[in-house]
Amino acid sequence: MHGPGVEKDDQMTNDRIRILTSKLLQRMPINVDKDCIDQKLWRFEKRKVEHDVEAISKTLGVMLLDTTSAAYHHTQDSKEMGGRPRGNNHLQSMVQEIMTLQDKLDTTWSQPVFEAQEGDIVGKILWTCLHGIHLEIEEVLEKVVHCVLNDSLVSPKVQGMRTELLQEMGNIFKNAVSDFQVDDQPYLWQVTYNAKLHVSRHQLYNDEQQNHESISCNENVTPSSQTETFVSTVSHQSKHSWIE
Repeated sequence: MHGPGVEKDDQMTNDRIRILTSKLLQRMPINVDKDCIDQKLWRFEKRKVEHDVEAISKTLGVMLLDTTSAAYHHTQDSKEMGGRPRGNNHLQSMVQEIMTLQDKLDTTWSQPVFEAQEGDIVGKILWTCLHGIHLEIEEVLEKVVHCVLNDSLVSPKVQGMRTELLQEMGNIFKNAVSDFQVDDQPYLWQVTYNAKLHVSRHQLYNDEQQNHESISCNENVTPSSQTETFVSTVSHQSKHSWIE
C-alpha cells in the first residue's frame, strides 16, 4: 500500500504525461479526416526539431540525445515500463560519492592532485544532474510515446503515420550524435564524460606518477612531460569510449 505522498507524485507524473502527449501530437500534422500527413507542415515542424537539437548539441545535453532518440524509436510494454526502478537510490549514492570526494579535496595540498580531484568532482556533479534528466526521459518520454502509439481513438492507419513521424524525429536526434566531434569539446564536457565512464582523473594522475617513478632511474622525465602524458591519457580515454 502506497502513502499519500507517492500517490500525489504518481498523479503529477500522469498529468505531465497527458500534457506532453498533447504537445507531441500537436507537432505531428496528421489530417485524421483524410488519413494523411500534411507534408508541408511536417517539413516546417522538422526544421524546428532540427533547430532545437542543434542548440542542445552545443551543450552538455548532447549526452542525452541518444537516450531521446531511443525513446522515439522504441516503445516498451506498459507493464515493463511501470515496473522499472526510478533510480532514486542510485542518485543518492552518486551524491554521497561527491560528498566523499569533497572531503578528500579539503585535505589535499598538492596542486596537481587538487586539480585532478577537482576535475573529478565537477564532472560527477554535472553527470549526476544529467543522469537525473536521463532517468526522466526514460520514465516520462517513453510513456508519452507509448500513449501516442497506443491511442484507441484513432485508426490503425493514423497509428502507422504516427510511428513514421516518431521514427523521423528519432533520426534527427540520432544523426546529431553521429555528427558530434569529440576533439572539439571543452573541459566541462571532458570531465563530465569521464564521470559517466567512471574514469578518475585523480587515479589516472596517480597511475602516471607511479609509472614515471618506476622508470625514473633509466629515463629523464620532466614535470612538463608528465602533465602532457596525463592530459593525453584522459583525452584518449574519453574519445575511445565515445566512439565505442
